[in-house]
Amino acid sequence: MNIREVLKFGEKRLLASGIENYRNEAAWLLCSLLNIDRPRLLAYPDMTVGEDAAKIYIQYIERRAAREPLQYIMGTQEFAGMEIAVNPWVLIPRPETELLVLAALVTAKQFSKPNVLDLCTGSGAIGLAIARRLSEAVVTCTDISEQAAKTAEMNAQRLGLKDRVEVLAGDLFEPVKGRRFDIIVCNPPYIPQAQIPLLQPEVNKYEPIIALSGGADGLDFYKRILDSVADYLNNEGCLIFEVGKGQAESVADMMGRRFNKIETITDDNGIERVVTGKLKVGLC
Repeated sequence: MNIREVLKFGEKRLLASGIENYRNEAAWLLCSLLNIDRPRLLAYPDMTVGEDAAKIYIQYIERRAAREPLQYIMGTQEFAGMEIAVNPWVLIPRPETELLVLAALVTAKQFSKPNVLDLCTGSGAIGLAIARRLSEAVVTCTDISEQAAKTAEMNAQRLGLKDRVEVLAGDLFEPVKGRRFDIIVCNPPYIPQAQIPLLQPEVNKYEPIIALSGGADGLDFYKRILDSVADYLNNEGCLIFEVGKGQAESVADMMGRRFNKIETITDDNGIERVVTGKLKVGLC
């Protein structure tokens, strides 16, 4: 088979399974398999695809037709200019989460050598993006999942950031007891439990439930973090949360007991996506 024939098969199968972006996804999977870019793929439609490669491609297409996320099949996701390795143990980084990174970069300007903690790190995307953009920053990442922590550590190694990014397995602050930070960032699980079955099958069938479910109202992790955060921030340290749609006001209200200068940041879709605050003097 040649590239044209293989692509035609992939497109037809994905279209039949209801994949909206079937043409692009069929091409991306073949590019990933053959390790070539899209222009080269399209420029040589008569190039032969070996039998072994064709069999693997068919497997990729069948996995995607079953609604497995494209990123898990390809093994990577682009985030903040980095190629992040992903797998079913970690949430796939979303573009809107880059807003959380940008907020952290702005906040970090007030510290000469910011010491940053990334809670619920998953793939490590947030902490690694901060470390990559701020050469003076030291970043610690924690996640309750040992498999997620191993993935984040692998990403730190791949990106050449292991000397400034520490990855620890454990529940929220448990691995960093007795330590304090200038900035704490977190994209916690925030989907209300009842909404999870209503999500796209790519999400509710394949992404880790531990990284999605925020309890009955989606706010469980914000409450847990805010109960203890003053013990882990330096004087006037900053906390930066990503929040789900409609959650910003509730999270900002909860932060008001311990934080001032609370601000919300809206994403390109008009959703209040990030909430930031500075710890009140005397609380650390």
